Amino acid sequence: MSRIHAPVLLAVLATALACASGIHARLAADEASPDRQAPDVPALVAGLASEDREKRQASAEAACEVQHPDLLPALLKAAKDEYRSVREPVWKALGARSPQPEKAKAARAVETRLRELDRKPESPEEVAVVVQALHDLAQRSSIDPLLEGLGPTTEAPLALARLRAVANVPDKAAIEALLNYAQRGRGGDAHRAAARQALTYATGLRLANLDAWLRWWSDAKRTWDPDEAAAARAEQASSAEARKSGREGRRERPAQKPGGSPEGEGGSPPEKPGKRQEPEQPSES
Repeated sequence: MSRIHAPVLLAVLATALACASGIHARLAADEASPDRQAPDVPALVAGLASEDREKRQASAEAACEVQHPDLLPALLKAAKDEYRSVREPVWKALGARSPQPEKAKAARAVETRLRELDRKPESPEEVAVVVQALHDLAQRSSIDPLLEGLGPTTEAPLALARLRAVANVPDKAAIEALLNYAQRGRGGDAHRAAARQALTYATGLRLANLDAWLRWWSDAKRTWDPDEAAAARAEQASSAEARKSGREGRRERPAQKPGGSPEGEGGSPPEKPGKRQEPEQPSES
């Protein structure tokens, strides 16, 4: 993997993660909504095969929020599109597949693309989206492709993203892989630190060093429940998304003046005791 400027990569990874989190939150909200309207799946399938690039892109973006078995074959074909602007939303849509059989098929296609990008780096943006898709699909088959592309020149943010994608796989093999990577230290101290961060992400534990992790795993590997840990990660992600939505909602509400009237709605704050408010003077231009 060629070197990528860390600030650019951080921005790309943050965008990919935010998009993925928003997709899953909206999917959950749509499922719970009594007013939910059935998506026009035939139109999306047709759009993904359109000769118009913008229509293919728009259909891929819309497919991110739709679960239907007819979409998977269309998305797998669209994943071979010559334009990255179409492929990236396709990876996001594949990463959002929900039934396990669809997840497995989607993961195979995404893993193939990651290996292609690792052999011939073309776009750091596409790598970030592909890695995030594998994170969300969380398939055991993705562990090796995610680790194979890591090397001494891999920037720390991308290394952490790939290792977190491994950590999100609900399988003891993911913990074994992360511990092995941390011991090898192929990417130096930054990669070893990223592997420990990924172990914390996988388990919810914060241990002092690699030796502590190895001791913990020696005792815990027979009883540690990866599905329980995955449920805890999902709950944490859902809570974080809810907090983010709450903050955004508060920013959108009009500010309240003292006395309870929102600004811009004619209210005025009460006078402070002992002080008389002077009328505002026009400013001199």
